[in-house]
Formats: sequence, structure tokens, C-alpha cells
Amino acid sequence: MSAESLLNKIATGKDLTVTEADEVAQTLDSLRENDALRKRVAIDDQYSMLLCLGQYDAKKYKGVIAHYLECRDPQTTCLALKLLCETAAVRIEIIEQLLHFALGTSWDHDLDVQCYALEQLGEFIRDHKKGRTDADDFLVSQSASLLLNIFQDENESYQARKSAYLAMLRSAGRSWEEMPSQYKRIDLNKDSQDICPNVVAEINTICNS
Repeated sequence: MSAESLLNKIATGKDLTVTEADEVAQTLDSLRENDALRKRVAIDDQYSMLLCLGQYDAKKYKGVIAHYLECRDPQTTCLALKLLCETAAVRIEIIEQLLHFALGTSWDHDLDVQCYALEQLGEFIRDHKKGRTDADDFLVSQSASLLLNIFQDENESYQARKSAYLAMLRSAGRSWEEMPSQYKRIDLNKDSQDICPNVVAEINTICNS
């Protein structure tokens, strides 16, 4: 059964069977190991197969999904990140990749991967800033520093700076209901009334902890 057929099955409210999900995972594994085969399968089809695994159990197939963090296709990389970041436990496993993507990459032309990675760094800080290990301390401080630097860097794109600021709000404990609309144009100047100085101060404290 094709990935499209499986997605249509999911769309009707039916669940994939274990056999169907395993077959999708095995197909993706075969593509990873066979360059000639991979060139014959469009990235859109691979995207659809990833969607199938995500609908079934992203955590079970995290190894297969994680391979697509290296595919250099923004849409597919973003999907892989979203599937892997569904739980805090898996998010921390790919924190180094999140830090890498949050810095920006040459192939992420619309900054979708960068902005999503920045968002997830905010969630990582929120989850790990209390009761952390020494290793977590370093990663949390590193993540907070990256968010703050991008937010304050006027040479960065508005899109990346706004994503960094929204991530800072989340890391400081703001609920989704308290967050500004993603469609709101935020004045990112340091003296702007749109910017909460307490949040900036808290991130500074985390950077220096």
C-alpha cells in the first residue's frame, strides 16, 4: 500500500496496523542505505511516509525519523523536527541539532527550520531550567544565550528575532494563552512596549547561571 493510500486511511479515522507502520519504516530505512533507490523516490513521497510514521508512533520510529534531520529539504526537516519534539524526552536527545538549526542554515531559505528550532529551544529551557543536572545546566545556558543573542542582533531577520523572543516568553513560563498572536507585528526594539524587560532579565540570569 502506498504512503498516499495510508494517509487517506488515516484521514478517514482509521489507524494504521503495526505491519503497515513497520513496512513504511523499513522502506525509509532501505532508502537511507541505497543511494540509487533513494534517487528514484521523490522527497514528497518520503515526506508522506514520515507523516504516516508520525500518525502511528513517532517515538517508536524516532531513529528512522531522525535521519531526515540531515536531508537538507526544509519542509521535510521541519516535519522530522516536529515529530521528534512531540515529547520532552525525545527533544533533549536532539538538542544539539536544535542548536545547530537555530543558528540558521544556507538551505533553509524561508527560515522555517530555524524558527521552529528556536521555538523548541524555548520549550527545552522551560522543561529543564528547574531540577537540572550539570549537563542540563550547560545546555540550558547555551540555549538561553542563543535565544538572547538572536533576539538582540539587529542584523538577524525579523522572523528569526521574533521567534527567539516568543521562545524567551515560553521559557520564562508564559502559557499559550498569554502569548502574543503569531500574526502580530512586534516592535523588537529594546525600549519597545512590546518587549517585557522582566523576561529579558530572566533569560540573562539563565545565561549567566
